[in-house]
Amino acid sequence: SPVDGVVKEIVLEGDSITFKIQSLEKKVVAYVAYKNWQEIQTGQKATIIFDGKDEFRVEGHVLEKQQIPASNSLAFNELIKKKEINRDETVYEVSIEPTDLLLEKPIGTLTTAKITTVEANDSFQVKDHWLVQYKEGNTEDLIYAVGDDGKTKLEPVEVVFKHKAEIKQAEFMYE
Repeated sequence: SPVDGVVKEIVLEGDSITFKIQSLEKKVVAYVAYKNWQEIQTGQKATIIFDGKDEFRVEGHVLEKQQIPASNSLAFNELIKKKEINRDETVYEVSIEPTDLLLEKPIGTLTTAKITTVEANDSFQVKDHWLVQYKEGNTEDLIYAVGDDGKTKLEPVEVVFKHKAEIKQAEFMYE
């Protein structure tokens, strides 16, 4: 079989045999409010945290985001049965593909996830009060740095964003 999985059912029809295989590859289905859904793009980093503990975390990325509200979704209706959720709020499904196989977790497990919507690669985090502006009216941000000669000097820096921009959603379900 081209799919790693478990034989779910064997169907005999006349002279043919059909094996129905349930894939071992699982994905997390996140339910996100519309205002947060707008910030999400496919390929963004995501972290899935099981049992509310950091030692049970799995990294992944956003696989797809649905354009239609999740009000009639089978997984969403199951989630409503297990958790108290405001059914009047419009939510959308976002699929997260984990980088590792989730063999130890059963389908339908509730979890927490974080989706990183703004990211600056090859950058450093600095405290806001470290940034200075040398002259009145100058909009260029500078930071004190120690040069090769051991003396401090002001170096220009590009501020990509001023704070983290993560969407944290309380409950998720994966299938």
